[in-house]
Amino acid sequence: MPSNADLADALLTISKLIEILGQDSFRAIAHSKIARLVESSPVDFIELGRITPAAEAKRRLLEIEGVGAKIADKIVEFAATGRMSEIMHQLADLLDR
Repeated sequence: MPSNADLADALLTISKLIEILGQDSFRAIAHSKIARLVESSPVDFIELGRITPAAEAKRRLLEIEGVGAKIADKIVEFAATGRMSEIMHQLADLLDR
């Protein structure tokens, strides 16, 4: 079962890949900030992300300052699968260079 630390690592990985690929620096910063929040927060983001239905999980995550809609979707995906598809997409982009 993934943990907040695992989630923070995944978000930080996305941030680093965005930077390496020269994509939107604001997205990189947002992912880095939310990674720090997840890592230091007493909130169990994984537990919130597993609430069903997923729309309710997203709604609850959006109540947390700093969590936007796209990040909430990634947290829900990670809580359910232990992965974030964006990491694979970003890695594929990196390998295509």
